[in-house]
Amino acid sequence: MTIEDTPPPPASADRVRVRRRTAAAIAAAVVTLGLLGAVLAASLHPAHLEWYRADGQALEVEVCRGSGEAVAWSRVTETGEQIVVDIELFTTMPPGLPRNAMATCDLVRLELDAAVDGRTVVTPEGTALRALP
Repeated sequence: MTIEDTPPPPASADRVRVRRRTAAAIAAAVVTLGLLGAVLAASLHPAHLEWYRADGQALEVEVCRGSGEAVAWSRVTETGEQIVVDIELFTTMPPGLPRNAMATCDLVRLELDAAVDGRTVVTPEGTALRALP
């Protein structure tokens, strides 16, 4: 029997090989996304907030960020009694390195559904922010 006379492998062997490669690719993608998610989660942290200024139906909140940090998101949740301001920072620096040597403070403007009108403005942890005139 020569090589030309050798019958081709059954079609099921090809399907098994393709399935194994597909499963390996999916597993590699899941592991990669998990690692990327862990790195992203470690790079996010809440901003330190102290004061706000009410401007009609908006709040201006001072956010100080260090070297290599940027505002990842800012959002506000309103209830009848309080306004919760949530601002998260993203850092590109490894954990443990000081980031505040070159701190830059900016105002973040958040639009409200209604004016502050005596409601308490707090952080997600419940710390009240000071109002400036």
